Amino acid sequence: MRDTRSKIWAVRAAILVSIALSGAAAVAVVLHRLEALSAPVPTALGLRLGSTVDEVRAVRGAGEWTTRVDATGDLEIARGEERYSFHEGLLVAVDALVLPADGEGPPFELSDASVLVREPVGGRIRVRLVSRTCPTHAEAANALVDRVDR
Repeated sequence: MRDTRSKIWAVRAAILVSIALSGAAAVAVVLHRLEALSAPVPTALGLRLGSTVDEVRAVRGAGEWTTRVDATGDLEIARGEERYSFHEGLLVAVDALVLPADGEGPPFELSDASVLVREPVGGRIRVRLVSRTCPTHAEAANALVDRVDR
């Protein structure tokens, strides 16, 4: 009987330890996400990642915008040499060739959530802002970081 009680307590203790470790892991994930959300988010062309299509069009102005869905199912809107990609309705990537006044800022900004690169190209500035947390754009963001690190 005593051996049975010991086994029951051992099982209960194992369950409690598992629950405590799972809770600690969940808290760690939430704290990491909150830290990433509170970190400064780079802006480009007056936009932040997470903007909607309507916000992008309002900030970047009227004109003839084209819309397409890419191979991953993400929405892309474009106008001239500006391209904006949206995942689940939120801005996750900017790739735009703009006038120097529009592309002002440091050449490289990196955070846990995004990478922003500004490069001079023939008298204009190529601005690329890419989410590092979007599942369909993380690879492109990492490639951009690797290219700049070289």
